Amino acid sequence: MAQGKQAGQAFLEDFYRAYWQPVFAYFHFHGHPPDRAEDLMQGFFADKAMSPGFFERIDREQGLRPYLLTALRHYHIDALRQRASRDRRRREFIDQTRIDSICSADHPSPEEAFDREWVAAILQRALVITQSHFFEVKKAHWILFEAAKHLTLGTSSRGPTQRQRAGELGIKNPGSAVQVVWEYLTTTGLREAVRDTLADGADLEAELRHIRSMLGS
Repeated sequence: MAQGKQAGQAFLEDFYRAYWQPVFAYFHFHGHPPDRAEDLMQGFFADKAMSPGFFERIDREQGLRPYLLTALRHYHIDALRQRASRDRRRREFIDQTRIDSICSADHPSPEEAFDREWVAAILQRALVITQSHFFEVKKAHWILFEAAKHLTLGTSSRGPTQRQRAGELGIKNPGSAVQVVWEYLTTTGLREAVRDTLADGADLEAELRHIRSMLGS
């Protein structure tokens, strides 16, 4: 019994960690300043998402994303009525830099802000799935992909070029190796990440189309 409760708590914590960004974005782009949006976000997870039976009410046809968005709308209405603020401890995985980035973005509506951050969370999950796969089959490919990603984003310090890193890893064609990881990420990795948010029998292809439309691909 205790193990089951611990497993359930771990699942809820992982859910919070994975999806706090779209929830925060939704509240902030409803016109709330960052501090109030964060308070509403923490209240939503504590009072709503982590309450018994919350996940049992997910519509099998729709999946987690629209269900969560509907729950946010209802919670927001209730919160405006109550206008209560609580002194809550910020979770260690909530990054102030990421909050600042969300707040500085241009979103015409709370729903679009939620959707864009939802896609970002799904992509992060797809990256974890892809990393796990390549660590088992072709770890050198993943290391090279990570190096290429940081070079592209400009987040790497001075170091070996991609070709030099490929030589160290014994990879003759670095471009091809990076492409293999990218193709896995955008197909299998993305598909598995989206599938994790849907109930059995839900329309996976429809949700993938929605995600890809947000990505502009």
